Amino acid sequence: ASGDATNLTGTAASLTAGAVTTNADLTGHVTSSGNSAILGSFTLAQLNTAISDGTAGGGGTAMSVAISSADANLVATVNQLDVVDISGLSADRIWSLPTTAAVDDLCGIHLSTGDDTYKMQVRTTAASNDTIEGVDHDAADYTSVYTTGERMVFRCTVANSAWVVEYDGRIPSSAVVYKAADITTNSAHTWTKVDVDTAVSNIGDIADITTGYDITLRRAGTYVVTGSCRSKVAIATGYNMRVFDSTTTYAAWSLMMPGATLSNVLATNSRVRYLSEGTALDLWFYSYAANAGCIGGELQAMMSVTEIL
Repeated sequence: ASGDATNLTGTAASLTAGAVTTNADLTGHVTSSGNSAILGSFTLAQLNTAISDGTAGGGGTAMSVAISSADANLVATVNQLDVVDISGLSADRIWSLPTTAAVDDLCGIHLSTGDDTYKMQVRTTAASNDTIEGVDHDAADYTSVYTTGERMVFRCTVANSAWVVEYDGRIPSSAVVYKAADITTNSAHTWTKVDVDTAVSNIGDIADITTGYDITLRRAGTYVVTGSCRSKVAIATGYNMRVFDSTTTYAAWSLMMPGATLSNVLATNSRVRYLSEGTALDLWFYSYAANAGCIGGELQAMMSVTEIL
């Protein structure tokens, strides 16, 4: 037999089907209405179960946001980004990771407004013996944040005990400063401090160009330190420059020995050093001759410090 048929029941073989209408619409992640199918919504976990050669995402942990401007220590909350305004701090405060956390939980801090004097110190909870990158930071800072826009996110890798840095959005502190006017007098064989009074840049508020005339580091780390001094008069004897922390650390140092009379001898040097928090760096010059002086200006009596993160 041949031809069209409708409303058939029973068993059929060797039929060519036209439009087929199912008895019931599909439900679940794939739905249908008549002959139309619609792909519904999936969770990340459901997608990762279905994918055979990879994953659709990196874990799927979502973070809520909490805003704070309290002049107090803060304890992080799992899967929360603390957005903090520290401009009203009256002292350094501690932002500590929680003692209770599951593997892949996240904790983060973001500075909506920084401060030129005080900072948030990043630690684990006191007496917890928890670690950040394998080191106990119950009583000592892992790092600190103080500049507007700095952000850090940590991920728990061992439940209730170990954390690693998931995202490091710290902003490198840096400053370029110089003395504008010439220095015309100095004693022979004596170090003379160069009072840097002009800032080209001052990220992280580490330069003091009004009272101390120095650069003071607000967190420990590795820094590129550069200094230069140029004699104001012609000299034939030694002319030195140093960037010094006023105690024992020569962050940068240079000695020039012309051997013949040369005008405007330049002593300059750059070094990479690990320096402690609170290190105050000053610029000095030393001449074997009296009144060799130092020419003022950005390229002459200059000191720069840049943090490497």
